[in-house]
Amino acid sequence: MYREIYGTAIATNAAADATIIAAPAANRRNCITRITLQVYVAQSGGTDGVVAVEDRAGGDRIFVAPATQGVYQMDLGEYGWHQTAATLQNVTTDGGGTKASVRCTAFGYLRGV
Repeated sequence: MYREIYGTAIATNAAADATIIAAPAANRRNCITRITLQVYVAQSGGTDGVVAVEDRAGGDRIFVAPATQGVYQMDLGEYGWHQTAATLQNVTTDGGGTKASVRCTAFGYLRGV
């Protein structure tokens, strides 16, 4: 039996990175099954903006969406996306001008290695 995990975080122009789900203990991995990104303030003053969920701050991007107002969802199936190391999941907002504001919610489960 796996333990369910979930978290919510907000990234904005002032704080472009935020932890969604904390890093697990040694010999454990987060497995992400669903991600929802809600961009509630669109990027302004630039055209290259994105919002993304990362495997640790600055790490591999699991899910990328445009920095335009809307709700973006990704279902990774029952098995989910498995971490390669015991790291946190991060939401970030990138781009020129004023960055978008985004709320991210992620669900998954914790497994042993």
